Amino acid sequence: MESTIKYCTVVFSVKKHLGISINEYMFLDMIYHLSKSKGYCYASKEYLANQLDLTRQAIHKIINRMIELGYLARRPEIELNKFFFVTDKYIDIAYFDS
Repeated sequence: MESTIKYCTVVFSVKKHLGISINEYMFLDMIYHLSKSKGYCYASKEYLANQLDLTRQAIHKIINRMIELGYLARRPEIELNKFFFVTDKYIDIAYFDS
């Protein structure tokens, strides 16, 4: 069963430094927390969309943009490349540069 994220603390200076929207920030925060147990997030796009009150298509666009920016990466060795984790680049900015 997928975990339910109850809240997201937005550090606006970090969001600005990352150069991302509020939805993208909340998405990355959710992936970070959902990845803690296994080292990657296995939540479906439908689940993520539901939690963030977005469409599945919006989640798809966010995933692609976060990969382009280097804040999110896929786990290619695991089942069809559909699992994600936040990168050290994101963690360094979000948790150490703030």
